[in-house]
Amino acid sequence: MKKLFLGAITAMAFIFGVVSCSDALHDVVENPYVPGGSDEDGTASGSAWIAGEPTGGAFKEMTIENGQFTYSFTYDANAAWGGAEGESHFTICSADDYDIYKDGGYRWQSKVEATPDKTGELAAYEYDNHCIVSGLTKGRTYKIVASLTTTGGSLSVSEIAVPDYKYLYGYFARGNFNDWGADAGYLMAEPFDKSVETGDVVYKIEFTAPEDGEAEFGIANGDWSAKYVGAIIAFPSEKDISDAVNMTYNEGENNTVTGLAGGKPYYAVVTSKLDGTVTLAIEAIKYIDVVGCKVINYEDDEGPIYFLEAWIPGNDWGVKNPHANVVDGTATVTFEKPVRITADSIVLQMVSFKDGADESGFWSIKVGGGSQTIENPKNFKRGYLVFDCSESELAFIPEE
Repeated sequence: MKKLFLGAITAMAFIFGVVSCSDALHDVVENPYVPGGSDEDGTASGSAWIAGEPTGGAFKEMTIENGQFTYSFTYDANAAWGGAEGESHFTICSADDYDIYKDGGYRWQSKVEATPDKTGELAAYEYDNHCIVSGLTKGRTYKIVASLTTTGGSLSVSEIAVPDYKYLYGYFARGNFNDWGADAGYLMAEPFDKSVETGDVVYKIEFTAPEDGEAEFGIANGDWSAKYVGAIIAFPSEKDISDAVNMTYNEGENNTVTGLAGGKPYYAVVTSKLDGTVTLAIEAIKYIDVVGCKVINYEDDEGPIYFLEAWIPGNDWGVKNPHANVVDGTATVTFEKPVRITADSIVLQMVSFKDGADESGFWSIKVGGGSQTIENPKNFKRGYLVFDCSESELAFIPEE
């Protein structure tokens, strides 16, 4: 078990941007990095993005307050990115891209850890290092504040009060797409997101558009004694998400949405605000269905090819992962059920591990050299993720 755990940690390191240091990084002049600055006045400007334990691994854009970048989160002590008890590990980048520092952007790491009692120091990113805050208590909510320069800056963390979130417990999306039923799949049970900064609680309920492209529904409890209705939305063909519209409580006709593509999936995005306002937006769901993974033109038959990533069915970052022998340079794994991927990008890792070898060497032969990433075409097609060793390229190949 210990060896498998170490293998998992190694895998996670590759997911989250373990890369070598760029020589150009050390030629960067230290200037303030602020929102709204310009090169002419000696500053660099832009957004700041955070990813790691506080965000569940996803990139989140940091909030701007008084020229500083902030992000608030509830510490759940999940040990992500190798954090010990009381620590939170993450990265801060000038874009939602781990490698942005290689291409004219910036990325930061801790030089001195921050705690609730001490301001930390930041430095420009080096190989496999994180921003770290420590001295945290599980279940408590904290705000990270970053004052950035192009080569460093400072980082602080402090405990803050949790908003009195207005949850929509017991409400369903009930409409002509589900026979107006109170079905478990349309229940607003767990929020998709909630903001410590604004107190907004966001729910996303997936539904399939009726064939005529018009959805009618209410956000209602089990017996319709409480409902949010009254929103009228014409879905915009040029955007993937509509503007948010206020709903009314127990007054007005059902919500109606026109302009949908019949038979296609959408999210009803319901946001409950601290002042009691509840809004509705409609978001198109674009995706591909991955039926399996392949490696082609592989010249070394040393061992089976293992396909690893959190989205892969049965993934455990080790020898139990889906894998296949190499036959005539090709290894193919077909999933029992296609995996629908809606994310903007898709990451895949592959290793060649000889069956029966010492598991401590599981990650020693990385097919493709490490993580491979492609942009999700979101073309609604089924197919395989295929890594071509001769071209060193990962691609999505639809089924014919």
